Amino acid sequence: MKRGLSFSKMGMIILLVLTQFALAGIFAAPARAGDVDVLINRLVEKGVLTRADAEAILKETKTEKAAQPEKTVSSEKLPSWLDKISIGGDLRLRYEYRYRQEGNGAGPYNLGRFRYRVHVAGQVMDNLKVVFGLASSSGDPRSQNVTFGTGTGKSGSFAGEPMAIDLAYVQYSPVKTLTLVGGKFGNPIWTPSQLIWDTDIKTEGAAATLGVPAGEGVAFFLNTDFFVLQTNGNKTPYLFAIQPGVKFDFAPGAHVKLAGTYYNFSKLKGSTPGYSPKTNTYATDGGLEYDYNMLDAGAEVSFDNLADILPYVGLYGEYVHNPDPSTGNNAYLAGIKFGDKSIKEFGRWKVSYDYRREGRDAVPDMLPESDFFNGYTAVYGSKATFTFGLGKNIYTALNYFNGHSADASVTSNKRWDVVQVDMGMSF
Repeated sequence: MKRGLSFSKMGMIILLVLTQFALAGIFAAPARAGDVDVLINRLVEKGVLTRADAEAILKETKTEKAAQPEKTVSSEKLPSWLDKISIGGDLRLRYEYRYRQEGNGAGPYNLGRFRYRVHVAGQVMDNLKVVFGLASSSGDPRSQNVTFGTGTGKSGSFAGEPMAIDLAYVQYSPVKTLTLVGGKFGNPIWTPSQLIWDTDIKTEGAAATLGVPAGEGVAFFLNTDFFVLQTNGNKTPYLFAIQPGVKFDFAPGAHVKLAGTYYNFSKLKGSTPGYSPKTNTYATDGGLEYDYNMLDAGAEVSFDNLADILPYVGLYGEYVHNPDPSTGNNAYLAGIKFGDKSIKEFGRWKVSYDYRREGRDAVPDMLPESDFFNGYTAVYGSKATFTFGLGKNIYTALNYFNGHSADASVTSNKRWDVVQVDMGMSF
């Protein structure tokens, strides 16, 4: 009667187990060929295998390994949903010098600031996408800058800085010429300047943009927009805007873009808008004195390759009229820009300059460019910018704002000078 397994059978079991581990190592991870050789040789030394059996096993394992396709990172297929997701963002560091002449807060002061933004876009279908974005936040919709040494509700001490939802919208294009947007999104109204709209503002509501080609070098467009300004029950102010426009080439490399916009602010009169510096005229009860059903005209003329050192030159202007008040109801801006149209590589550069005058009640004061005299109305002055590319998607910029008060009853400051030195990068 046999009491257990013979030595040869026990050896064969051990051999099979070890061989399984060896083969698993070969096919599951990048193993060295010498590892299997060492294992087989040890089995021969122990008398488990004969030399002939060992050579047969080595030959068989090498044949199987050669037949197995080698896996590489490039041959691995990425999850299909990644093809529908795109991520982008940017960071800007800024040194800012401000000087106020006379009045409250008069004198110079210095600021270190940063702005960070990131967004994710998901392509749900070929003509439907969803976008979500976060940005650093000061609380003011006209500024995503965070000042060093402030922190979240604290007074410095390296406290955490706030982030806020910057984008949250769905975009649908049922046909190639029509785009529909709903949610919180970048302002779709075309403007050649920031006379009315600070570019940091993300509008909330719905918009439709129609673009219609009308022959070679000619296209018409139409923006219709409905924005909610501030929820307040049945007194919620909102904005309806409609903007027809045209783009055309009047010569090779010469382009014109024209647009007229009608702004109808409903229930804004009598309200107190959030983040308003209160430079518009207010009634004795504390609400806005006037309606803001404005008419706006914008134009831009540009030239490509005007000269070897001037690959791009643009002239632009904007005029706004608010018919409700009898005075302080107009605003205008004229400017020029030249250099490279896009600053995304080393050595690319651009210079721009504009002059503006903004009447006290020409536009609602929570909308204009915040860097110019703190976004006040009843102001005039100049802005100059020089931008230079430091590398791919890296730039530096120098901005200078020279603003003057046009109405001493609005602010005690006669003049604001601002110098900004920026370094920005995007991905």
